[in-house]
Amino acid sequence: MSELLDSLETEFSKFYKDSSLEETNLQKCLDHTHEFKNQLKKLKAHLNKNIQESKPEVYNSLNDKEKQKFKRKRELIIEKLNKSQRQWDHSVKKQIKHVSQQSTRFNKTMLNKLKEFDIDSVYVNKLPKETMQNVDEAIGYHILRYGIDNMPLDNKNEASKYLKNIYGITNKESTDFIDMGRIVHNLKKGDTQSCLKWCSNEMDSLSSNHATLSYLQFELYTLSVMQAVMRGNPVEVYYQMTQQTPLDFFKHREKELIRNVVPLLTKSLIGQPIEDIDSKVSEQLKECISLFVKEYCAAKHIFFDSPLFLIVLSGLISFQFFIKYKAIRELAHVDWTTKDELPFDVKLPDFLTHFHPIFICPVLKEETTTENPPYSLACHHIISKKALDRLSKNGTITFKCPYCPVNTSMSSTKKVRFVML
Repeated sequence: MSELLDSLETEFSKFYKDSSLEETNLQKCLDHTHEFKNQLKKLKAHLNKNIQESKPEVYNSLNDKEKQKFKRKRELIIEKLNKSQRQWDHSVKKQIKHVSQQSTRFNKTMLNKLKEFDIDSVYVNKLPKETMQNVDEAIGYHILRYGIDNMPLDNKNEASKYLKNIYGITNKESTDFIDMGRIVHNLKKGDTQSCLKWCSNEMDSLSSNHATLSYLQFELYTLSVMQAVMRGNPVEVYYQMTQQTPLDFFKHREKELIRNVVPLLTKSLIGQPIEDIDSKVSEQLKECISLFVKEYCAAKHIFFDSPLFLIVLSGLISFQFFIKYKAIRELAHVDWTTKDELPFDVKLPDFLTHFHPIFICPVLKEETTTENPPYSLACHHIISKKALDRLSKNGTITFKCPYCPVNTSMSSTKKVRFVML
């Protein structure tokens, strides 16, 4: 299967790149078309000039010799035009012929081979049918979380139908994400009002974090002011600051104001140009969208990161450890004896390790905590930090594992980070 995939990639890439050619046939078509287009522009200019000179008041003023020269000039332009068209037509047909031959070869050598076996038969570890529903839901959630703001959301009902028909996502799953996507759409269009209204409604809720919402509101008003500055109208900037922006949101944020807003306002009022104003507004917009999405997900009790994304990322990071374990297992002729735990520690970033299950230390019969985390011994049995300190007498002696005859020391242990997604 891997050989077939490599061949498939090689043959498909020949449509776009080929090491045996300086450039591909498709690229040649494009280059020759651009060249023909440039020739047409030049000839068009010459022809327009010739047409102007052919007006009766100009043409009749010429003598016979000048009229003859004028006639030959027009014939030359038309001849060049026809010649360019013939060259372009011949070149494009030639390249299309090569592309067609490559397409035939691709179908014959690759696609026919793919039909010779069932694609599903290449999977060694197939997912049970009962888990496929969970996989479908994870895929749907991933699409909603990261793709919703790029979908057509003007009509909520139409958006729900679109998500259901195209991705199989139910209305119940999509409702919250559609509302989030519509607000993000408005922010990208330069309209902060719908997001500010959402913040105001959430501020009335006792369950919301008012401190973070207040910070989001501050950033949104800052974005509005920066957008007014970008439009270059000092009167609008003044009105935005004095009439539309509640000054209470700028209290206790003097540093942010001095750094982000005051320099822009000053330059705007005295009529000085502002460097990179577009990029500054773009960065502020990204910050506002990121803050809003985090607050929205927290308020609606939905995951900020897609579980599918977290699982795949964890798998990619862990893959190197699985490869290393496989090599060691083959050399030592040992096998993986348990299904509920890994025979090695996987080092994952902090944001992937806060999804952890409860672990009870088998020695002290206590739940592990941040202050008393679990540790893996040299034999991969796990105990708590308190039990480790007690057995090693605070790291001064070696000791035998409580569950097997392997001796270990404090230096050979590792802190365990459970991942449960």
